[in-house]
Amino acid sequence: MMNIPDAGGRDLAYPASCRYTSRDRSLYQLSCAPVQKKKEYVMRWYVEVLRQYAVFRGRSARTEYWMFIIINLVMTLLLDLFDSALLGDMVYASGPLTSIYMLAVLLPNLAVAVRRLHDTGRSGWYLLMLLIPFVGLLLFLILMAQDSHPGDNRYGADPKHRTAG
Repeated sequence: MMNIPDAGGRDLAYPASCRYTSRDRSLYQLSCAPVQKKKEYVMRWYVEVLRQYAVFRGRSARTEYWMFIIINLVMTLLLDLFDSALLGDMVYASGPLTSIYMLAVLLPNLAVAVRRLHDTGRSGWYLLMLLIPFVGLLLFLILMAQDSHPGDNRYGADPKHRTAG
């Protein structure tokens, strides 16, 4: 790849096989088009976790885990608002839509948490610390916020350096 500025001064990525069509390189006339970079979108992380619905092996990057958790939280809040608008004010219980959604994403939630623990070099059994009131949740959040174990570990390749699919 080679980066060449366009008329606006932005660098565009061109394949190395591109050749100049004019002798004057200041004209930047190339015989091929720039490579279109794949746009990242926030829901990609959520969809990626759902694709690996019950995959408990391997590793998940910190971004993948936290984006799934944040989107999951937003979806739960929206469904809860929708439930309360349809059924009236519910003080102590979630509505049917929220309950169905939470049940549907329970397994992906557990799977991405286990893969995230694998990414920090820990066993998935560390999830059991959530059974300890207050302290377990605090320790779990600290583990989830930690950086990845550098390079490959016994759970697989480093997710930071795998190619996007």
